[in-house]
Amino acid sequence: MIKPNPLIDLNKGFYFGFSVFVLESPEIDGTNSSKGIYGWSGYHNTHFWIDPKEKLFGLFMTRAREFDFNIQKSFRKAVYSSIK
Repeated sequence: MIKPNPLIDLNKGFYFGFSVFVLESPEIDGTNSSKGIYGWSGYHNTHFWIDPKEKLFGLFMTRAREFDFNIQKSFRKAVYSSIK
């Protein structure tokens, strides 16, 4: 298990393996996401995650060059607040 980069506070509650993030501590993440969701975020703000528990996935694609992990977090928060 690879620990999150301590320089990026947005990674708190996650660990990384095989090039994807995995949510280990949903209470730290604060988006109501399920424990164990996994996904990836790319340089041009392409984000996706898969939630096996809720049987759903999220996909956000853009070509913006200013990477922002908050896009993925805000998207997940909106999705999970509408289903829980």
